[in-house]
Amino acid sequence: SKNISKTIKEVKENWVNEQDKNLRDLGCRTTNEAIQYVLDHNFTSVNLAGFTVNDQNLKKLFTCKNLKKLSLDSILFSGDALVEGLKKYSDLESLSLPSFDQANADLITKILKDHKKSLKMVDLR
Repeated sequence: SKNISKTIKEVKENWVNEQDKNLRDLGCRTTNEAIQYVLDHNFTSVNLAGFTVNDQNLKKLFTCKNLKKLSLDSILFSGDALVEGLKKYSDLESLSLPSFDQANADLITKILKDHKKSLKMVDLR
């Protein structure tokens, strides 16, 4: 019974990681819970849509070792915190920032310049 529960949990986590599903699908209710879940399970794909993310949250998130896909729809963090944090991920493949607007053009330009070799998808809607 414990082995089955563990297997189900692992399958669900892999599904969330591979499909870029929102961490609310795993029962995370707060930003801190979601980020801690990412760190505990070493996710490579992080979808924090619907979570309010600030500079402190980003700092904690960017301790994650293997971030390849990131989706954020909160703009309560500074652009500098995002640019600096993303620099350590030379193989970042996907970035979704749908709440960003024309006022953030310089920020987006910096991110694209830093990750021009690895980024395959950028969503700014």
